[in-house]
Amino acid sequence: MANPPKAIAEEHLIVGEGDGDEAFFRHLCQARGIVGFGFDSASGNRGFERYLKGLKSQFPKRSLLIVADNDEAPAANFTNVQRQIDRAKFPQPGNPLQKASKLDFPDTVVLMLPYPPIGNSSRGALETLLLPATERHLPAQTICVDQYSQCVFAAGQPWSRTDADKMRLRCLLSGSSYLDPNVSLRHALDPQRNLIPLADPIFDPIALLLTHFVRWMQSQHLTWGAYRAANGL
Repeated sequence: MANPPKAIAEEHLIVGEGDGDEAFFRHLCQARGIVGFGFDSASGNRGFERYLKGLKSQFPKRSLLIVADNDEAPAANFTNVQRQIDRAKFPQPGNPLQKASKLDFPDTVVLMLPYPPIGNSSRGALETLLLPATERHLPAQTICVDQYSQCVFAAGQPWSRTDADKMRLRCLLSGSSYLDPNVSLRHALDPQRNLIPLADPIFDPIALLLTHFVRWMQSQHLTWGAYRAANGL
């Protein structure tokens, strides 16, 4: 069951699948000096419809960025988000990073993770985006996780990329948190824990999107790509 929307004062709202997404965007904005956004989560990739229906009572919002995972089926997962947006009567974007507008509703955009694609593949999730930065930050533990992963992958059924990335990140976080090996992703993203470096360049494309998001919404450009091209970004 999706959580009811929080009371958020900001006019621009980022809503992710879960509390890990919410924590990532909150801490990334704080670390990069990006302001003006509220943050919330929909309790899963099937919770957006219920969440958006509850959000209607909190107007006005000027813009809404919905964040979901590609997992192993990017096209199907985006279609799932589209359908939920449509059933909630919100403006439905035709593609990721394309804005949709409708009278009396906030401009709506969907961002699918990982963004940008990692290793020439769009398959994966938030963990796929976080993993390379964490590996660079924790090289000694990464050697151990590499050895463990080789053993695990050789011993059982083939792992999907999404599940393998989640497993590797979990091992890295647990193995680097001797006082709290059960640390959740939401808490691991807190910069005070020094586990996931939000200054890593892999997050620059998302930081650029958030820095220019409001100006993009105010522009005549339908897609983020068109806005970037027009502004030399």
